[in-house]
This record gives sequence, structure tokens and C-alpha cells, in this order.
Amino acid sequence: MWKSSKWSKPYLTYLRHLKHFHESPIVKYSYNSVSYIIFLLIFSYYLLFAYQIPNASIHWTEILVIMFVTTMLIEEIRQVKI
Repeated sequence: MWKSSKWSKPYLTYLRHLKHFHESPIVKYSYNSVSYIIFLLIFSYYLLFAYQIPNASIHWTEILVIMFVTTMLIEEIRQVKI
């Protein structure tokens, strides 16, 4: 059996528990809900305050919204492939 002298057993047990915690359905759902609420808040802020006629500069909220939409699209594609 492979044993690592680098990591102690309690540390590996802690990491295993941490992994199981973050992979549980309720925690995944909570993370998804919170991230979607943050997306909606940033998107609504962008539409209400930062949206202007397109020019040479791009606002930081627009970049953040583009990143959110891109990651949501990639996640949907990943779920369809599985």
C-alpha cells in the first residue's frame, strides 16, 4: 500500500471530510444559489448604473458579467455531455 511520509493521517482525514462536505448536494445547491444571486446583483447594477453607449473603454462590471455568463455556459455544456 502506498503511504506518504509528507502528510499525516489526521490531515488526510480532514481533507477527505472537507471534500465530502463540499461535494454534498445541499452545499452544491447553496453555492449555486449564492453565485446566481451575486450574478443577478452585478448584472442589475451594470444595467442600472454602468450601461452606456458602447465606446472604447469597458466597465469592470461588464467584464464580470461576461465572465459569469461564460462560466454558466461552460457548466451547462458540461452537464449536457455527462
